[in-house]
Amino acid sequence: MQYCYIYTCLLPEIDCAVNHHHHQLFRHLLIHRDMKTKAIFWKILLILIPFLSSGQKSGDGFTGLNRHQKIEERLNHASDGTFSLMGNRPFWAPELKKSPVLAKSATTVKQRLDRMTYQIYDSSSGKWADVFKQECYYDECCNLCQMISFSKNGSSVKWAGETMESYCFQEKGKISQYLLSIWSGPLGMWLNDYKEDHYYDGRGVLTKSLYSEWEESSGEWVTHFIQEYVLDNHGYIKGSQILMKDSANGKWNLYWKDELFFENGKQSSYITHIWSGDSAKWIPVYRDEYSFNEEGDISTILYYRWSVAAAVWILGYKDQFMYDQYGNMKEFIQYMLDTGTSQWRPVKSEVCTYDNSYSFPELVIPFVDDEMLIYFHHKLTGIAKSKMNAFTKSWSTKNLIHFDYTGRYITHALEAAIPGIQIYPNPASDFLCVKTSLRGCRPLIALYDMKGSQLLSRQVADGERIPLPGFCTGIYVVEISAGDMIKREKLVIEK
Repeated sequence: MQYCYIYTCLLPEIDCAVNHHHHQLFRHLLIHRDMKTKAIFWKILLILIPFLSSGQKSGDGFTGLNRHQKIEERLNHASDGTFSLMGNRPFWAPELKKSPVLAKSATTVKQRLDRMTYQIYDSSSGKWADVFKQECYYDECCNLCQMISFSKNGSSVKWAGETMESYCFQEKGKISQYLLSIWSGPLGMWLNDYKEDHYYDGRGVLTKSLYSEWEESSGEWVTHFIQEYVLDNHGYIKGSQILMKDSANGKWNLYWKDELFFENGKQSSYITHIWSGDSAKWIPVYRDEYSFNEEGDISTILYYRWSVAAAVWILGYKDQFMYDQYGNMKEFIQYMLDTGTSQWRPVKSEVCTYDNSYSFPELVIPFVDDEMLIYFHHKLTGIAKSKMNAFTKSWSTKNLIHFDYTGRYITHALEAAIPGIQIYPNPASDFLCVKTSLRGCRPLIALYDMKGSQLLSRQVADGERIPLPGFCTGIYVVEISAGDMIKREKLVIEK
């Protein structure tokens, strides 16, 4: 649940992906598909794989690469099933989906995020220079279709194409395929590079993901990794297991495992393991622990690594999140534990600016998930990224990110009453019950919080109970879909 530091692994000037720890890179690229480093993901990962086995045999785990050199780069995009504060799915689950329609009117005006521009400070000119940008392209319903990245090289005044990301959705609004293409200047065309395919069960729960690379020699997609998701008794994701294909014999071997743990309905920790073929067992690698403030917002994340020699968890980094009176995440600071003094030393920070005249329901952003919501409680206008100068003990701003919006009229399908379906009890506590007289139709029930984040989605039968584990007291929106009919109503949960 490493909270995300929006769209930042895109600039080589910020931090080179090669310097990131292989697991953080693997986890980030598989799930958050950052634009620029995605293009070199497979090449980097294949280079780093030898470190995986050798690292397990060294005294304190992996060597040569610092996992936390890239913690700030946790978020670009791109999936809607990032971590869930409600505990219904892990933050890394790539359940990207369309933004839910909660407005009652058929037409509304929203601020649509169209462009993110990245700047670095040019000391020679004393000015901020544009070096990278991402442009978002939506369909008529404002669902993201493509995101194209551009860069400026050296003193060039022209933008050059870098990557193009394309998205396909299944009928329930969740991503079914993600495709990354790389621009070839010499050929003047986009070339296939990387692909993800995501599969769901009848309830709409993510069960498996395939990660593939385009092979020029054969002209085919070659799958290198399979991610299988582990579900609890209620159908919620509580972990995953990653298999890697052995190129020599074609067999699928255990590679990586993630486990999520919850307390009082919120994710409390996250543990990763790597499979040791020599000992035929899972070896712990990293553990993250999360704390929340009284409003339920993430406040602190502690990062540990496993010491193989001492067989203990070693604390290394800490993230802290600060909020303003409007609920916006105004500042993020990352600290490193100084082993010599046992003191926390600030390393990096982000300061966000907002236009509070527009709240989240009035925005159209590329993706809707908990990691995006921490930044878009209101209209996010800019992020200033700084690093601590070890000599002067002061912050030095290294990068700026600007967010450009346009006002758009968004037309939604009008809500329709659906006869023969009843949801009860309301208020609810531990479960919802569905009563339906519709024949040959299992309605789809989706539950949203008041920020518009989907917390639950499943098809139900007459008389079926929907468990509500971990849901806090509050007001939610239930969306009932049956054929072309949609009905939405308020649900109160009382614990």
